[in-house]
Amino acid sequence: MAYRGRITALAAAIGLSGCAALYGLWPEESGLFRASAGALLFAAVSFPVGWWLGLKHDRLARMAAMDPLTGVYNRRFVESGFVRLAARAGKQRKRMAVMLIDVNDFKQVNDSHGHAQGDAAIREVATALQNGAQRGEIVARWGGDEFLVICPYADDKTVAVFLRRVRELLEHATLRTGVRLAVSAGVASYPADGVHLGQLAQLADERMYADKLLGKRHKAEEEAMQQAAQAQ
Repeated sequence: MAYRGRITALAAAIGLSGCAALYGLWPEESGLFRASAGALLFAAVSFPVGWWLGLKHDRLARMAAMDPLTGVYNRRFVESGFVRLAARAGKQRKRMAVMLIDVNDFKQVNDSHGHAQGDAAIREVATALQNGAQRGEIVARWGGDEFLVICPYADDKTVAVFLRRVRELLEHATLRTGVRLAVSAGVASYPADGVHLGQLAQLADERMYADKLLGKRHKAEEEAMQQAAQAQ
């Protein structure tokens, strides 16, 4: 996708240069030298123009596909791209995992540190997801403080490895920034749990919410144990 516009533009310039050469050979009085010179002159003009137009197209296409705050893919891109990914996986009889990830206590970050720090926290999570994506995972901002990750695998062990890597990166980011960064996650499998992205995202969202509640319960239990230990 990154070079599609430039490749297309250069291919068109080459084709037009070839046509210019053939056109120069068509009249009886035209010679090979005249045709070659005309084609070279046409190419000298069309190649830079074509490259520039292709570069503009590629930049616009990238801007349309990326989330401006985090630099990961946006929701519209992943929704349109999932159809092609699912078709390919179906033909190859492969499974995929769709993961929905939510930043824990994000409202507290905004309320305590301000919206600028909240945006910085979102970027830190996006960076951790991108750095954790080492097996072809596609990371997209789903909306607000939620991210969607499409994994080209669906086995629980590999998903767990990915999440553990991301959480380790977020622990380092917490120490570096002084802002607690943690996430909850839910996973749905294609095609076992559904074949449409909407179905999979909804199920992953339900499982993510259950993971968030479990995390809050564990945190409350740990705090209660610490208070009991301090009271003794």
